[in-house]
Amino acid sequence: MARALADLGAAVDELARRRGRQVPPELSVATSVAPTDAAGWQARATSWLAAVGPALVDAAPLAPWRDGAVYCYRCRANTCAHATPPDPRAVFAGYEATGKPTWAGFLEVCLAARPEGLDALFESPPGVVALAQAGAELGEGLLPGFGADEAVYVVHGQVVLGLVPRDLRGSDERVALTLQAVEVRHPAAPARLRLNLLGPLDHETITAAAGEGAPRNRAEQLRRTLEQARRRLETVGRRVADAEARGEAVDAAALIEPLTGRLRGDLIRVLRPRSERTRHAEQRHRGGERPTSAAFDDARAAGAERLLADRRRQTVVVLGPRNRAHVFTREGRHVTSLRLEPGEVGRKTASRRWVPLDDEAVRAFRAAVEGAR
Repeated sequence: MARALADLGAAVDELARRRGRQVPPELSVATSVAPTDAAGWQARATSWLAAVGPALVDAAPLAPWRDGAVYCYRCRANTCAHATPPDPRAVFAGYEATGKPTWAGFLEVCLAARPEGLDALFESPPGVVALAQAGAELGEGLLPGFGADEAVYVVHGQVVLGLVPRDLRGSDERVALTLQAVEVRHPAAPARLRLNLLGPLDHETITAAAGEGAPRNRAEQLRRTLEQARRRLETVGRRVADAEARGEAVDAAALIEPLTGRLRGDLIRVLRPRSERTRHAEQRHRGGERPTSAAFDDARAAGAERLLADRRRQTVVVLGPRNRAHVFTREGRHVTSLRLEPGEVGRKTASRRWVPLDDEAVRAFRAAVEGAR
């Protein structure tokens, strides 16, 4: 009977988590009590349920933030099995329609996106590749009632990174990391922008490794890079909060996008060995172009039908050859380039996320791109 009462307590704990609540510690089931008969156990269970029911109604919701975990809208918690990477090389890949976080192997993500330096992942030992991703893509497809209409845990952008030595000293074991720029909202506290590090390397491990090595070692450089990114994100958070206090609309994702791009570059600089960085630079030099030159070439060559407006981000998407796409500001500044998945253009245009640029916008964009020569 003691086991039955413990099972009942576990079931109530799970129900509470799914509702975004938690059983107060003082009302947890206590099974280390004197044995009694069946009627006694029944009375204890009834008394406990009578006490815990009202407490769950009045209890504060679980906080949506936990360092090293994402918020699961399906379970209304960040402590469930879905909230953390299932293996050391998994990175956050977005949400299912019903709010469950999904994870994907870092190699599979890179093969789909084709980021710069992809070949380094197949060397021995594998090199380091980083990819910046827009938050809108990660939350796209959530259904109302499962996160689409809730601003609880909003990923405004992230950088996925791998393959990094687990001990940051060149060990054979390599892992992947996800660094998210997250907006967290909770009834008991104001909205806040935070940097969330997901994966086998947490802040404590990085700090410990930094303290054990020589000055300016790789772990110390990584610690400083993350701290700088955190401070920049907090600065943007204050700007967003001030704008909201004045009743002004503000696009937090647009403000964060340059930060994730900068973080990607900083992480590569810190974690990619110098010899590997030099090799990639030489390859670009032999190719006779900078990484962004192809983006401007594609933009100048694209017909008007291949210039689309991203209505959510207020940017211009240039459809290039071989499934390439380039994102620009309307003023002609290159933001990022990406490899489109099959059918992605059709899905984006069908949902009206991407729409054709009007004639005036096409002329203005072409003038801006020509001025960038």
